[in-house]
Amino acid sequence: MAVLLASLPFGPLRSPSLGLSLLQAALAREGIGARIRYFNLAFARSIGVDTWRTIAGHRFTPDLAGEWVFAEALQGRALDAEAYCTRILGGGDPAHAKAPGFQAEPELHAALARARAAAPAFLEACAEAILAEAPRVVGLTSVFEQNAASLALARLLKARRPGLLVVLGGANAEGPMGEALFEAYPFLDVVCSGAAEARFPALVKAFLGSGRVPEMPGLLVRSPVAGPRWELEEPVGMDALPVPAFDDYFEQVEGLGIDVELPFEASRGCWWGAKQHCTFCGLNGGGMAFRAKHPDRAHAELAALVTRHPGHRVFLVDNILDMTYFQTLLPRLAAEGPAVDLFVEVKANLTKPQLRLMKAAGVRRLQPGIESLADGVLKLMRKGVRALHNVQLLKWCGELGLDPVWNLLGGFPGEDPEDYARMAAWIPWLTHLKPPMACGHIRLDRFSPNFEGAASLGLRDVRAYPAYAHVYGLATERLDGLAYHFAHADPEGVNVQAHLGPLQAVVAGWQAAWGRESLLWIDQGHQGLAFDQRRAATASVHLLDGPEAWLLRAGDGVVDSAKLRPAFAAAHPGEDLAARLGSLEARGLILQTPGAFLALPLPATQEAAP
Repeated sequence: MAVLLASLPFGPLRSPSLGLSLLQAALAREGIGARIRYFNLAFARSIGVDTWRTIAGHRFTPDLAGEWVFAEALQGRALDAEAYCTRILGGGDPAHAKAPGFQAEPELHAALARARAAAPAFLEACAEAILAEAPRVVGLTSVFEQNAASLALARLLKARRPGLLVVLGGANAEGPMGEALFEAYPFLDVVCSGAAEARFPALVKAFLGSGRVPEMPGLLVRSPVAGPRWELEEPVGMDALPVPAFDDYFEQVEGLGIDVELPFEASRGCWWGAKQHCTFCGLNGGGMAFRAKHPDRAHAELAALVTRHPGHRVFLVDNILDMTYFQTLLPRLAAEGPAVDLFVEVKANLTKPQLRLMKAAGVRRLQPGIESLADGVLKLMRKGVRALHNVQLLKWCGELGLDPVWNLLGGFPGEDPEDYARMAAWIPWLTHLKPPMACGHIRLDRFSPNFEGAASLGLRDVRAYPAYAHVYGLATERLDGLAYHFAHADPEGVNVQAHLGPLQAVVAGWQAAWGRESLLWIDQGHQGLAFDQRRAATASVHLLDGPEAWLLRAGDGVVDSAKLRPAFAAAHPGEDLAARLGSLEARGLILQTPGAFLALPLPATQEAAP
């Protein structure tokens, strides 16, 4: 086996590594044998899946709990666990302050203690297993909280077999983060930034033939391994990518009792971000340009995937769904299959026919880029949608039986506190719709416009979150180089928590009420009945006369009030449109913004969630 590819904790348990699976398939094209070892699965077996899940549940926070498990192994010294737990997990450090009502999680502390105790022996076993297979090259992927374990393993491998070529890639090695890791950890022979489906096989082939690695764009190669420079370009089109191979994962996940989800990649980059980069988003690094697979290729690959690995949910890893797929791929999936349970990320201003088509094609869960229910804040984010459109999507998802996964964010420079008061006033009327998973203060993520323009936005004291110092023990400038999440102080004189806190409290009530409140209506043509089981209800039953029923029917989607006026006047001569809308708004049956409104009740005949 020439190449061994490794996924370390805390890479996700529920799905194969798409990056490593693509590299394995790309190497196979060149006739180079490679195996993927899912050491993350092995660690879950060692510490228990429940312990793993407790830690991994914090994977997307700047507390870096998963990295902390391997911090001592990485630094080679005993660390102050109490200081980490108090200052980082407990919020004692102001940068890691917790939301109001936060309570310490004793199960997390216990899980971390168990995992940290198991980490040294686990890394030793990983090194022994790799060296027993005698590969010439080891490739380590690092995405989210896989850095510390990957680096600690790389150190062990190089100490025991100096001639082994150790390559680190993945999202944590993108751009300046990869440069900082390369400078800080001399046991890394090569660091690869960005897509590697062409470069990695080329460097492996060169190394196997000559013992040297060519210098290429996106590669940092340590002397004396560095060879002559190559100008190798990555494939331009998505259709040039190999089909990822997941067999190694399924062989190793067996017996863990995990509900597996299959990753599927149809596109890279973000077509909206290429036009107008959302200010908080740092996901694409240097790869914002949008490119997608031809619908025929995407359909064939998806069909092959679910045929080879039947019975599993599929999630698109794409940042955003290709809109041309509404004319190509989605109708084909709806008509021909394969039958899938699909998760996608989308822009929030979809039409109801588009949502219906998505459901017919197999989409069951979606992540719309909502992030706020205030027009002013959405404008600061550069989202390109209005607040009513966000509510409209939540409403239609409720009607069609789709599951939206979304969040609320606050703390954007220049935001109006009154926007948060208006959101808080709206929410009691929205409790029949799916609530956000979280409501919190923005952080500065590398590559985001907020991070790049922090000084001009008045954001102060930008620095890597203090958790990075606990994990890596490096100088501040090194930490600022390798970090992805950055803490900051708000602009002078601004107290974001003063206006975000009340919204968080109302959202917590919404989350607690989810599934127990409803707002349904029966359209009887000339009139209607609305049944209101929300806590804020002004009545449990509303009898809607002709004009009110007409307006609820017309307001199924966001309506321009001025454009509606002639039709309303023709249907109901002598009626006052503004007064009627005001009456419906007072009862929480519609939401209004200047010049527009949206009806809130779901039809009593809405589709049940699958």
